[in-house]
This record gives sequence, C-alpha cells and structure tokens, in this order.
Amino acid sequence: MIKKGSLYCASDKALNDALRQHKMTKTALHELMYSRGMLVSNELDKEDIALHLSRINHDYFDHALISEKLATSSRKEKHQSKKTTTQVSRESIEEAIKQLIDNRQDFEDEITHTVHQNSIEIDVTYSYLDYNKSEFKQLVKKDATISIEFLNDEICIRNPDNEYIGIFCEELLDEIEKESNQEVQYRKISLSGTTDPRDKIRFFEHLISNIDGFDLYNVSDVTVFHPDSGEENKEKLGTFVKKASLNGDGIFESGELKDLFKKGFYIYKVSWASTKMVDNEPRLYLFHAQFNDPEFCSDFSYLVKGYRPKGEKSDFSKQTKPLTKVEDIQLMRRIETCAYSALDEIKATSSGGQSNEQP
Repeated sequence: MIKKGSLYCASDKALNDALRQHKMTKTALHELMYSRGMLVSNELDKEDIALHLSRINHDYFDHALISEKLATSSRKEKHQSKKTTTQVSRESIEEAIKQLIDNRQDFEDEITHTVHQNSIEIDVTYSYLDYNKSEFKQLVKKDATISIEFLNDEICIRNPDNEYIGIFCEELLDEIEKESNQEVQYRKISLSGTTDPRDKIRFFEHLISNIDGFDLYNVSDVTVFHPDSGEENKEKLGTFVKKASLNGDGIFESGELKDLFKKGFYIYKVSWASTKMVDNEPRLYLFHAQFNDPEFCSDFSYLVKGYRPKGEKSDFSKQTKPLTKVEDIQLMRRIETCAYSALDEIKATSSGGQSNEQP
C-alpha cells in the first residue's frame, strides 16, 4: 500500500529501458519528440531516439503516455469467500464500511461503496510497488470489488484472492466486530480437518461434476500433493516426489492419475470445462479451483475464466470470451454452493467424523 504524498519518479535508466521496448514504436517516440518541438528523421535508430528522450525532463503526462503504451492486460483474479455463522445486522456492516474508509484516508486508495437491496459492493482502486517488475513498471494500479451478500440467515463476503485485498478484508472484519460488539464466526471452504486423502479427492470429484446447470466436459489440468515427509523413500531411493502436475484431456480417467492416488497423492488444484445450453446453443465454460495451502487443504480460491461459444464446426471456439458481471457473480455463487455441498457430504460420510470447516 502507498501512503498519500508518496512520490515515485522513474530514473533515466528506467526511462531508457522502457522507451527501447518493442511496444514503444517509432511513431510513439516521434510523438514524444514532437511534443517538445523536435522533428526526427525516420532513418534515425529507435535506440538513439530513446537515449535522447531519457536524458531530458519528463512530466506526469509523459509517464502516463509511456505507461499506456507498455500496459499489459491484467489477468482475471481468483476469488475467495466466507460466510458468517454469527448474526450481524446490516446497519453494523454499513457503519463498519464507513469507518474503514475513514481509517484509510492516509492511503492513496479510492474506496466507494454501493448499497443494493440484498448486497453491498465495495470498489477499491489501489496502488502498490511490484519489485519483480522493471523499475518503470513497478508502480501498479489495480481495481477490486468486495461484495457482501445478505442471504436468508447468513452473510457471504466475497473478495479477490490477493495479499493487499486480504489485508483490507481483515480490517473490514475487525471493524464489523467492533460495530456489532461481538466476535463474529465465519465458515470457510476448507478440508483442514480431513486426514483421509480419499476425502480430498472426493471433494474435487463432487465439485467438478455437480455445479448446478452444467455438465462436465473435460478435465485439462490436475495438480496433486503427497503429505508424507518421504523420509522412508529418501532412505531407500534417495528421492521423494511431493507434487505432480498432469496436463491433457480426460485427466480424471488417466491411468497415471489413478496410480498417483494409489500412492497416497490427493488433488489440491484442478482446471476443467463444463457445458451449458444458452439460447439453445451450447457454451463451454472454463473453471479453476484450488487450495492455496496444499498440505492442509485450506485457503480455497476459485475462478471462472470465461466461456467459448460453439464453433462453425462441431468443436468449440478457441477464443475465450469474458463473462458479464452478473453472470460471473452467479457462477461464483454456484461454485460456492457446490463446494459447501461437497464439504457437507464428506462430513456426513467421513469415518473420522471430523469437521471440514475452518473457523
């Protein structure tokens, strides 16, 4: 997070590196030169123009133009959700949101909230420094939406799965507890109380096959994990495999995956495709779900990547189209409902009778 008043200025080297990238065309460099009243020959090398530009002063608008040229489309983020098991009034939540906005006035966050009949949406625009990127691209600006849905006897809080928004949500939950004068308990999608690998496999089998209104089409990616320390195998063979990833078509039916199951591996990450009829035409929807902590099968996150319409031939199009906001929310709800259903089924049939929910 970045506090108000913080200054960021790219160095001459960072500017030179940015101007030399392939996305910065000669035309764009000529525009920057022309804005300073300088004309450049088309025969002049791009590197020479970039070197000259990086030596002169630049303002905010120059940086904005360069950033726009170098911008890459941000990937759609996975989401997480939790449900309250404690009764909390809507008024307490609205007051908590207002208090959180006041508390964050020292940061360069732009926070607004919109109240709907059965939900509240908090829109956050925030900036942070990503030191894994080149200097000129380290300042990253992103948008996120946190939704609070009022169900019959529960409240569902759904947010993007990233560290910054995770901290924001923790602060929000603290404010809700202060406003409601009670400790609020939450139910999360987790298998942290489950020790049987077969139950963890069953969870994902149920999830990919039972989303309401969809038929499983294909499982393309599966990642498995082995919780054993592997000390015995290390002594015998000197090696131990803890994770394995399988990619292809029909992974769930493959002999390789079944062999891994027999050795004690279980699934913690999966990508699959399911079909649904829309306006009498089939669509192929792309899903992803995983436990971010594979050892304890906790910190569940999920994503609907988009859909592919029916192609001119029998196959589906190769181009993935984005979902509308309404459809995206509807599908995330269905994933959550199916995941909780899988947890309840495992809890009811598990030999250990342990709880699969994470408070």
